[in-house]
Amino acid sequence: MRERAVVSPRTALILLLLRGGALSAPQLAEYLGIPSRQVHAYLAFLRRRGLVASNSYTYSLTNRGVEYVDKYRGHLEHVVRSRFRLNLAKLGSTKLNSAKRIVEEIASQYDLGDCIGIVRFLVEFRLRVGRKWWWPSQPDLVSELAELARSSTISVRECLARLESQGVLYLRKDAQRGVWKVRLSRQFDPLFEA
Repeated sequence: MRERAVVSPRTALILLLLRGGALSAPQLAEYLGIPSRQVHAYLAFLRRRGLVASNSYTYSLTNRGVEYVDKYRGHLEHVVRSRFRLNLAKLGSTKLNSAKRIVEEIASQYDLGDCIGIVRFLVEFRLRVGRKWWWPSQPDLVSELAELARSSTISVRECLARLESQGVLYLRKDAQRGVWKVRLSRQFDPLFEA
């Protein structure tokens, strides 16, 4: 059976995003602007073809997936550009380098210690999605943030309290959604504009 390039723009975008590193379904849903259940359908399609694997909560490309994306990168980027009108450079190392630079700048001003994973997640989320506030897809902010930041719920709870007391982030109850939401302090907004 001959291998062909994917033609669905969203499938192509998911492959290109995962080429940059593992992401969760909620992260992909936020980036694509579609519900998580639709993202799971795309991921199931890719998993059946052996291009994507699931590791607990995150998805990543298999070796075959990496080879596939590298082989068809030009076609995938064309499909994505024609549908989404995106600057694909932002999907690659540019955003990763920006995230690293921003996290390093915040870490130079504050002692983040073992809380750096939460800060890194919030920085990467804002760069990928463009939204300042992050809220969970389920009512429990701590559990979902622990999964996304790859940390324990106890350390996430302690880190949130510590980072909020230092002024690194804000926590606020969203009455409309009925969940707590979190964002980095406004003092860091200029770092995202640089």
